[in-house]
Amino acid sequence: MTQRMLLLCSENLIFNTMKKNFAIITCVRNESNFLPIWLSYYSKYFENEDIFIIDNDSTDGSTSNLDCNVIDFHTDYFTDAPLLAKRVNELHTELLEKYEFVLYTDVDEFIIPKDGRSLGEFLSAALDSERRFYTCTGYNLYHVVEEEEPIDLSLPILTQRNYMYKHIGYDKTLITRVQMDWGPGFHDSKFDFVPHTDADGNSYHINETGKPNHDDGIYLIHLHYFDFNLHHAKKMSFAGSKLHPHQGHMTKQNKIFNEEELTMHFKEQVRDKSILEKIPDQIKDKL
Repeated sequence: MTQRMLLLCSENLIFNTMKKNFAIITCVRNESNFLPIWLSYYSKYFENEDIFIIDNDSTDGSTSNLDCNVIDFHTDYFTDAPLLAKRVNELHTELLEKYEFVLYTDVDEFIIPKDGRSLGEFLSAALDSERRFYTCTGYNLYHVVEEEEPIDLSLPILTQRNYMYKHIGYDKTLITRVQMDWGPGFHDSKFDFVPHTDADGNSYHINETGKPNHDDGIYLIHLHYFDFNLHHAKKMSFAGSKLHPHQGHMTKQNKIFNEEELTMHFKEQVRDKSILEKIPDQIKDKL
């Protein structure tokens, strides 16, 4: 083999082992409202070839003819959160072999930097850091029905709403360059419960994500309650679904199919309006 051939082989090896910068994963099932919003937002920062959608038995056509990666995934039950988390973790681990950072969000979750930067600008800066992962500060976007019109999905979302409220359950660690072992719902990972033994032999767990007192500079804006009518329609679509018998305690809100009960459930999220915070002006144009 000539020196030139050896050089070309070496260059090809380096090229083939170079990682791309970023990929993102979500998981969907009949998300004809949320998936277009999710794709519209994240496709500004990720190429189609770097977007991975795990399609959990959609039948509404929402995942048909997309330009990104769609991975079919079947479950016997409508809500099999442990099995979905297992599949996402597998894909996440696989993609980390090819990408520096791999993000995961649910289809109704949007990562937005707090300081007015775009997500793309935040991620570019993350490449130059030694951080293994970043944890979001979680907020529910909330529709105050007495003050705000129903959402118009053809218009920007945040300019149509005024309020959000803190929800510790959405302080999720979702931007990561290491394998996470997320649990069901992706609320926690192995880095929230790291076994440790001190010099005296005492065993305890360390929370490496720093929750709940962290501030990594990013919001996770959750749209589950961003519109009264869409919330009701989504919940009603669950009627007749086959729920996992051992996850009943996790899916109480998904078993409400009565309009009066749904309205009560929606309003119970904000019994005390003092918890509502104004959406910061610097993120209003981001979503």
